[in-house]
Amino acid sequence: ELYLDVKMIRHAISNLISNAFKYSEKKNPEVIIEFKEIVVVILIQDFGLGIPENEIKNLFQPFYRALNVQTMQGTGLGLSIAKDYIELNGGSIEVESEINVGTQFIITLPI
Repeated sequence: ELYLDVKMIRHAISNLISNAFKYSEKKNPEVIIEFKEIVVVILIQDFGLGIPENEIKNLFQPFYRALNVQTMQGTGLGLSIAKDYIELNGGSIEVESEINVGTQFIITLPI
C-alpha cells in the first residue's frame, strides 16, 4: 500500500514528463517504473539538449533556468515544485544529463 499524497506526486511527475516532451528533439521521452522491495523508482528520460554539468546543481532552485533553454517558454518553477512535492512525500529526485544526448530524472519514493 502506498501512503503518498497522490495529487502532489501526480503534479510532480506530470511536470517532469511535460518537460521531457518539451525538450526532447530526437525522439519521444521514455518513462520507466520499477517496483523494488521498499521503494518505487520512476525514470523519466528525454532525448534533447541536455543540461550543462555546471548548471545541474542549480536546477531545482526556484526561477532557475539553464542557459541553453532561455529562449524556450517556462518560469523556472516546475522543477523546484516537483522536488519539494517528492521530498514532502519522503522521496528523492536526482538528475543525470549529457549535452546533446538528453536528461534523465530519477525519482525514488517509499512504498
